[in-house]
Amino acid sequence: MAGARSREVEAGPGNDRGNGHADTTSSIPAIYQQLLDPDDDELLWNPEDPAEVTDMGSIPRQHTPPPISLNAVLATLVVSAIAVLGITRVLTGPDRPVDVLGNSVQSTTSTSSPPATVAVPTTVTTTTLPPTTIPARTIAPIGDPIPIADIGMGAFGLGEFDFDIDFDFVAARLAASLGPPSDIVGPIESAGQYGTCAGSTIHAVRFGQLIIVGVEGSDGVRAFRSYRTDLSFEGEPSGLSTISGVKLGDTVASLKSTYSSLRVQFVQDPEDGVIFQLWRPSDGQLLLWGPVTSNEADGIVTGIYSPDSCGRG
Repeated sequence: MAGARSREVEAGPGNDRGNGHADTTSSIPAIYQQLLDPDDDELLWNPEDPAEVTDMGSIPRQHTPPPISLNAVLATLVVSAIAVLGITRVLTGPDRPVDVLGNSVQSTTSTSSPPATVAVPTTVTTTTLPPTTIPARTIAPIGDPIPIADIGMGAFGLGEFDFDIDFDFVAARLAASLGPPSDIVGPIESAGQYGTCAGSTIHAVRFGQLIIVGVEGSDGVRAFRSYRTDLSFEGEPSGLSTISGVKLGDTVASLKSTYSSLRVQFVQDPEDGVIFQLWRPSDGQLLLWGPVTSNEADGIVTGIYSPDSCGRG
């Protein structure tokens, strides 16, 4: 049909076919060519047929919607994604992966405690001090040594040292004669030991097997009040003896013989066991006393004590 309906444009003054140039209308398709040059008998539509020719003005015009803003679309998508993510986190928990818009997203919320703060170590320079040694208490000796034979144990004192004189002086003189003290105690509150009155403030200095006792008065002065020598005390024997010559280790027979002019009595003491007591018959005054192993002749004198100071004037 296209070949039948196509026409050639004849050569004429306006066409330059002789020089090889074709008319420009020859390249138009036949259907469009027929529209340009229609024949009355070959019209594509009947102009008198109202069904075929429609008045364009009679068709109602449709309103074209305004173009959608790209920014509004993006904002809507972002808001929707946030809402979906929030709902999903509530439903799935803080540590479970959630699916947002088709993508798996791992929640970064952690319920674990924050890491503990680690203190930075500080270098501290320490200085090691030499150990402090507290010097042992001692007593400075005074004067020349006194011969042991002259330090006789009596009812009213020790050798030349009568009771109630300055205790510190007696201790210093004995230190010059017997050597440094083995032990120094006090001041302490007496519980009745060494024949002192309970509650008084006492001092005691030991020289081997000899102990001298001082009692502190209300004026703070320490007075020499008594002594004791005993085999149970640690240290070397003092070698002291009574004014009459009885010493530690002598027998009960020797004790009775030496004090035949006095009354020697043996009693049972609740603390010291069997003890001897030496009394002066004229006035019934206790002169010396001390523990013995027994009251038999072969019994041993293990201690010689001066009378208790408590109650003595």
